[in-house]
Amino acid sequence: MLSPILVQAQTSRATLSGTISDPAGAVVPAAAVELRSREMGVVRTTLSNEAGLYRFDAVDPGRYDLQVKADGFRSFVSKELLLQAGVGATMDARLEVGDAQTIVEVSSAVVQLQVEAPVRGGNIDRTQIVQLPVANRNPVSLALTVPGVSTNRFATGRETFSVNGSRGRSNNFLIDGTENNDISIAGQAFQVKIPDAVQEVNVQTSNYDAEYGRAAGAVVNVITRSGTNHWHGTASYLLDSTVDDALTNTQSLIPELVRRGRPAPGTEQLWAGTLGGPVRK
Repeated sequence: MLSPILVQAQTSRATLSGTISDPAGAVVPAAAVELRSREMGVVRTTLSNEAGLYRFDAVDPGRYDLQVKADGFRSFVSKELLLQAGVGATMDARLEVGDAQTIVEVSSAVVQLQVEAPVRGGNIDRTQIVQLPVANRNPVSLALTVPGVSTNRFATGRETFSVNGSRGRSNNFLIDGTENNDISIAGQAFQVKIPDAVQEVNVQTSNYDAEYGRAAGAVVNVITRSGTNHWHGTASYLLDSTVDDALTNTQSLIPELVRRGRPAPGTEQLWAGTLGGPVRK
């Protein structure tokens, strides 16, 4: 921990931007914009520019509340904005004339459109990571649900796959924006096999920014969960049995297993848990 090392990292965060306008559609400059994290209470502020534009860069993935205030207008509030890693989200605010103490709350969802770059891919959110069945307990395997990703079952590597026809060795794996590639046999150098410890998995299959570089395959970024201002935890148990397994191509060469019709008896029991909470000064 005390040894200095060089770490090359790419962005694993989100971007939120938008335009602030009045009821007539004219832009509102110098409006105060506040972005508050619902999990951690972190507050970031900025002002809209002369064109009525605001922007927050390097935002940690999670849920946020957005508030906009300007002289002569009612306060604009949008809650439960979901910001995802590697995605530039857009939230425009149209202010109504009135007292600034009056709050206008909107329920429209943030627009999850990547308008700043032609990147293709998808984000595997926390609900999918926790609820979808993954036999190897590695959320990165859910990248197979993203268009353009196909299995690479017989290739040499650690939990890798083919993207748009490229080799599994062409993929670039990251953890929180830090390189996580096994340089010997390709794939992930370290695999996070506790789904509850992962916030989301960002999979970029093509047209990603030059900041990633390295390879022509996919860019797969695992975003780990951060703490919050409240104590929380999870516990899980997985029982895997060979009773419902089919014979693999190599097992079908063993006469005893062929006569049995299924693999030899065996079970695997996996326990996992997480614990998180606030850090008090």
